[in-house]
Amino acid sequence: MRFGEFGGEMEVKNISKLKNIYVASLVLILTLTGLSCGKKATPAVTETPTATATTTVTDLSNVEVTTVDTNFATNYAAAKAKAGEWKGDSNLVSLSIKLPSDLSLNNANETFVFGSPSDPDYWFTLTIAESSSRSVRALIPKADYLGNAISTPIAIQYWKSNYLQAFQIADAYAGKTIRTTYPDTQVTITLQHSDPKGWLWWTVEYKNSTATTKVRVNPSTLYIYDETGNIISTGVTATPTTTDTTGSSTGTTSSDTTIPTTTPTSTGLTTQ
Repeated sequence: MRFGEFGGEMEVKNISKLKNIYVASLVLILTLTGLSCGKKATPAVTETPTATATTTVTDLSNVEVTTVDTNFATNYAAAKAKAGEWKGDSNLVSLSIKLPSDLSLNNANETFVFGSPSDPDYWFTLTIAESSSRSVRALIPKADYLGNAISTPIAIQYWKSNYLQAFQIADAYAGKTIRTTYPDTQVTITLQHSDPKGWLWWTVEYKNSTATTKVRVNPSTLYIYDETGNIISTGVTATPTTTDTTGSSTGTTSSDTTIPTTTPTSTGLTTQ
């Protein structure tokens, strides 16, 4: 073979190899392109935020008012029985309920105070813990507790509501704001005949390091009254009597459309 012929043959073979490489590359490119085009895009997943559940704590401010009835009736019956052992002519003259600071259920302390016409000097008291039903009774000189001014037995015919009703009404009116503003507030609810007018009143007392606020609720109608015995009416409402740590009292007026506009005609209001 001549040199020239050998070189020509090599050139042809090289060209043939290049064609084969080109064709193979083209096929690979087309194949990859086809795979890329045929591949479906994965849709973006949008996560929906999970709503946070709001949990309402059940306590004395929002529980059904009849919740305390059974337990209270049991304690009241026990108190009357013990007072009867002291004096057969004893009568309930005052009831006081001290609520727990967290307003938890079945944790109040109930104090029943009885007087007797045959004993002008002493009160018979019985305090019962709702949580355990344990009780403490004592004879306390009137001069040391309540005084002689509280002598009228509680008129049962006007006692038409329980302490939880009185508390929830007072709390909605002013108490919740007080408790929220002053976390150290202690709540005591008292039922007895007192001023104004010598009527039977639920007095809901909110006491903290800053002030003592009292809301007066009629136990027959559950209307709120001011310290002079006037019903609180729509449009002109009296601020609850507040005594600060210096002993001074404050009072203003504000608008409140939730209070009935008419004077109730029930027996509880007109004859007390």
